[in-house]
Amino acid sequence: MLSTGCSSLGPFDGDVCLEGGQLITELSIEGDADHLAMRQRFFDDTQTTRVVASWGEACGRAADEQACLAALEALDIEPALRTDQDFLRMDYDVVFSAGDEVGKMSTTAELLAQLGTIDTASEAALVAFAAGHSVGCEENVRQEGANFVLKGVRGGGCGEGNDVVEFEVIVSPDGTVTLGEEDTVKKGDPNCAIGRRPDGLCSRTHKAQSAGAFFAHAAHLEAASVFAFGDLARELAAHGAPAGLVHAAWRARAEEIRHARITARLARRFGAAPVRPVVGEPAVRSLFAVALDNATEGCVRETFGAVVAQAQAHRARRAFVRRAMREIAADELRHAHFSWALDRWVRGRLSASEGRRLDEAQRAAAAHLRRETEDAWSREVVAEAGVPDAETGLRLLRPVAARLWAA
Repeated sequence: MLSTGCSSLGPFDGDVCLEGGQLITELSIEGDADHLAMRQRFFDDTQTTRVVASWGEACGRAADEQACLAALEALDIEPALRTDQDFLRMDYDVVFSAGDEVGKMSTTAELLAQLGTIDTASEAALVAFAAGHSVGCEENVRQEGANFVLKGVRGGGCGEGNDVVEFEVIVSPDGTVTLGEEDTVKKGDPNCAIGRRPDGLCSRTHKAQSAGAFFAHAAHLEAASVFAFGDLARELAAHGAPAGLVHAAWRARAEEIRHARITARLARRFGAAPVRPVVGEPAVRSLFAVALDNATEGCVRETFGAVVAQAQAHRARRAFVRRAMREIAADELRHAHFSWALDRWVRGRLSASEGRRLDEAQRAAAAHLRRETEDAWSREVVAEAGVPDAETGLRLLRPVAARLWAA
């Protein structure tokens, strides 16, 4: 069936989701474990692993707590319980402690051995997640007899055939997962293309008209920035930049991983999903090419982006969006400072004519940014994402442009 903007599935009267660790807060463990933790790893050269949700106290009954905690942390995430590859590749597993014993669950059968009978919504959501289904947040679960029915979501709405589909995920008491009815709530837009402009990014810019599409677009850009900052860090090291600048680039890269996760969660809460960025093979650019990219993407777009993020942190209608944007805005302000510090360092190593070319490119980028700001966002994006409308955006842009880019 096809609906327009809202699902005919339901009714769903409960909330359970991964965001904020809700997914495994209400468990009735029947195995030996006294602690469970879901871990997530961004699959890249840093192999960053973090706990995204937990239940119980880690090693709370261990005779040697420190040894138990060290053994728990040393557990390899491979083989993973679940791997997502539609966006940034993410590996997930669930680890446990039971007295002095630690271990991990890499299969649904191992997970069910600890959970036993599926008798809470959190357990049903955890089993559905392990089975590869993404469950949104807010009014996404109901109980039918002994079964739990969750509202799954797939698709991003960006690109022909990439429809946003909501569907029923039915979890029985023995952990069997079956699919029920589904509803296409939004057809994929064939004219949609997403993109920021790190070097080698294969996509174009667009202006989203829904909150879901806006945050999917933002998540795509944040994910692309992960690659951009990683490439930049390696280039700065190759060009002999100060260690502080190289470190700042690597730190920004780590922060962009977190931003991608945050905005992807927001996209899913508004019924959309991000599209994985396609980035060309990295190559060490000339120092001038690095400076030119930084002058436009960093000193112009990221600088004003930090201003807009701060506005979103105050203007968004919903508290969970404001909280997310406050976290992002603080990092983006630091990225803007980094861009200008890099600009100062690199200009001291370029010729006068190259410096003038940077100024010209910066002014051209600022003019283009002004035209983009004049192009109004939809009412939904202004209200839900907190993005300034055209008039407010220009009012924010003018003093920044006069102070930073006019000289």
